[in-house]
Amino acid sequence: MLAPGTFVTSTERYDVFISYRRKESADLAQYLKHALTDRGLKVFLDVTGLGPGRFDTALLETIARTPNFLVILAPGSLDRCREPDDWLAAEIARALDTKRRIVPVTTPGFVFPSPEDLPKEIRELGRYQCVDYDYRFSDASIDRLFGMLQVPGRPAGRTRRRVVAVAAAIGVAIAGGMLWVSSKLPTEVPTSAGRAAVRAMNYSIVVQKFRNGEPYEQPFRLAREMVFESDYRIRLLASSPQEGYLYIVNEGPALRQGLPDYNVLFPTPTSNNGSPRIAAGQEVQIPEKSWFVFDAEQGTEKVWLVWSGGPVGELESIKAVANPEQQGVIEDARQTRSVQALLASGAASAPAIARDEMLKQTTIRSNANVLVHVVNLEHQ
Repeated sequence: MLAPGTFVTSTERYDVFISYRRKESADLAQYLKHALTDRGLKVFLDVTGLGPGRFDTALLETIARTPNFLVILAPGSLDRCREPDDWLAAEIARALDTKRRIVPVTTPGFVFPSPEDLPKEIRELGRYQCVDYDYRFSDASIDRLFGMLQVPGRPAGRTRRRVVAVAAAIGVAIAGGMLWVSSKLPTEVPTSAGRAAVRAMNYSIVVQKFRNGEPYEQPFRLAREMVFESDYRIRLLASSPQEGYLYIVNEGPALRQGLPDYNVLFPTPTSNNGSPRIAAGQEVQIPEKSWFVFDAEQGTEKVWLVWSGGPVGELESIKAVANPEQQGVIEDARQTRSVQALLASGAASAPAIARDEMLKQTTIRSNANVLVHVVNLEHQ
């Protein structure tokens, strides 16, 4: 899977090849690439994807030359492996045939199919030791993954053995196919140095007054909440000194069918190219070219900011509703409960808050790898 206009030559060498389904795992694949590159490894990752009949044999050659083969397995990743010309199955089969160091990276909700449900060429995949990626312990997951790779100058160990899922070991309960996070789980994320990493985010609220549907006066920035009039419109500015993944969810003031009324505000197809990944020092304006408008229902809107070291499974699964038809509204009850559990768990460890009235900016900090903060917007 190569970008148009590029090719792999026989002289190119990589330490790691990442195989993945683009639809389910593109963001996690990018995150793993950056995390392993930061540790000095050369990582091959295609970002274009190929349709049926366009599989490039140069990729098979790259796999055969690369000592480590990572395959990201999200729910449904192996469902299409019996289809003709399925590129993921072809990549896995090549890695098995050439006896690469294979490490499956599983995400919440993935379950290996029965061997008889897989093509015979890839049935051995289920016998390899997995890394269960857990966004709440992202640094620890990367540490474990790095330790399983064949790294130049480090003796190779054994990887062929299934292990009990890390998620189960740390007390995550899988119920109804969804990941429910216990509020008793630790919030500090161990780093390789044995300390918790401090995660930080800056945000401001930009307000534009409207009169008769037209902008009125100049927009102004706020470092804190205020009571907004019905014809005020707002947008958010967010940045961080660290690279990470940003998700923003609006919770309306009223329940819908007994559950919170959630609406995805970020990422969307019109903001940051649809990706939650934010580079260190990058400021994003949300929305990029318009304003958030308060509806006619008075009350307090909650805007949940979720800032993570890696992709967040529960929120990755709801990105698809940010489209012109669904307009970001989460209607699936299971998804709503999953998001509710995530936000409640994160809110239990409130971040430290500092406001700079001169810069009109709020800074939130936390030792948790997933920082959760709620902004209350009261409108009348």
